[in-house]
Amino acid sequence: MTQEGYDLRTLIESLRFTRKVAGSDILNQVLKGEAFPGAVVQSYDKLADYIRETCEIVYPPAGTCRMGQLHDKMSVVTPYLKVKDIGGLRVYDA
Repeated sequence: MTQEGYDLRTLIESLRFTRKVAGSDILNQVLKGEAFPGAVVQSYDKLADYIRETCEIVYPPAGTCRMGQLHDKMSVVTPYLKVKDIGGLRVYDA
């Protein structure tokens, strides 16, 4: 498998999986149907068009910091995500 198109393929498969979950018996009792792109949109190309038109980053891009052992002078946080040399501060990501 080539890397070209990997993100788009992943998003299309994610959308198809989400449809499968949303179409389960239990969720069918509370959901009123698919709003976007709509159940009529099924082909790979049409799903790709929808994703290209609507997909965007919904979080601010951020950097990273090195995580390591206490004796690692290059790491910023410990394996327990405590920021070194700053008491009571941890890093977390949801």
